[in-house]
Amino acid sequence: MFNNNSLHFVSIEGNWEKYLHEERIANAAIALTNNNSFAIASGTNSPPEYASFFNGKLGVYTRDILMHDYNIPAMRIIPAFLFPYNLTYTIIDAFTNASIIGWISCGLKKRVNKINVTFEPNTSAFHWGRVELINNRACEYLRKLNVNVNLLCKNKDSKIEMNNKFREENVRLSALHSKGGLLETGKWTDNGRDRSFDDICDMKVDLFKAIHSTLPSLSLDESNAFEDLDRLVFILLWNIYVNCKKISNNDVEDIFYFIDDNYAFKLSEGNISSRINNLVKSIMLYIN
Repeated sequence: MFNNNSLHFVSIEGNWEKYLHEERIANAAIALTNNNSFAIASGTNSPPEYASFFNGKLGVYTRDILMHDYNIPAMRIIPAFLFPYNLTYTIIDAFTNASIIGWISCGLKKRVNKINVTFEPNTSAFHWGRVELINNRACEYLRKLNVNVNLLCKNKDSKIEMNNKFREENVRLSALHSKGGLLETGKWTDNGRDRSFDDICDMKVDLFKAIHSTLPSLSLDESNAFEDLDRLVFILLWNIYVNCKKISNNDVEDIFYFIDDNYAFKLSEGNISSRINNLVKSIMLYIN
């Protein structure tokens, strides 16, 4: 199983203004200097009434900049842009983040032993308040599954700055705290469909749709049976496959080193190398 404090996630929420989006990527890249951290590349699409500098899901742009400008390895960039949403926004991004964090850390089912997870949702300073509140609520159910999610929100504007410069944002924050609002219930409506941050089945289905879009031979039952090490090896291989369109022998070797350097798995039988090697072979069957 994972050792404590072994998982670190950094999400990058998209913005349709190029300078804001690249500022968010740059801030995320600083957090990603922690060599065992994972980047969650948001799938943000601009709605029709807005113009975006990028024609497509901003998570793709985020992925490309992280890989080519900041040398973040492909295996550490999770392609959240594959989740089955035409338009994304802070609430659905938070749901996606919680789905990914929950699946990797516990398989979206209750762990026997608690695991500590550090999560840094990344956005612009004026937007931190909303992003922090919503992502914290999205991860609330994970804590019932013995996943202790610690949110780190850096560089956010103070309440005084928000009152002086972004009063409309403060109005939105107040609405989140209202009785029967999102923070209390965890519920919202998306395209006429009721959704909830506490719906683990929905999380599994949406995550599986993202995976299944690239690996159609993998079944939901098979993915549900994965243990900690299985999920870690799988997500590293999947990230490489989606982000690079292929997996080389060097990539597999990098996965060995990455796990050996950053995680302390205690296996009841066999050594770590042979276990990972067998996992790679079995998971590669889904890819090939």
